[in-house]
Amino acid sequence: MGCAIGSPRGSARWVRWVLLVLLLLGWEQQQQQQRQQQHQQQQQRRRRAKKASIEPNSSSSCLRTLLRNDLKLPLRFVESWHSLLLTLLAVPEFKAAMANAYCDTYRDVTAEYARGVGLIERSSYTLSVQFLNRVSY
Repeated sequence: MGCAIGSPRGSARWVRWVLLVLLLLGWEQQQQQQRQQQHQQQQQRRRRAKKASIEPNSSSSCLRTLLRNDLKLPLRFVESWHSLLLTLLAVPEFKAAMANAYCDTYRDVTAEYARGVGLIERSSYTLSVQFLNRVSY
């Protein structure tokens, strides 16, 4: 025998269905809001990363500039520069930034070297073993 909507048993069933639908709608709405928040956070992270990579005062930008011009630097400066790099490579954040800058500039620097610019013995690229094969210094 079926339950009529007007009967107490039918009303309870109907109320349960309505509550279930409302619960599902609320859950779906909550999931959608979480997805939107995650998407917004990803976009913010991308914007910050992009801004940091093109910002002229960012440390990674300075590192890339120095590494690109490393082959052209005077010997006295190179010796001090390499000593400073070796010291700073003990700092994990710097080491990661150096590795990224190294990868970003490798093609340009090797192309210049292939054209006869600079001496490889004076290049900071000889220090790559310090950050490419070690987790810590």
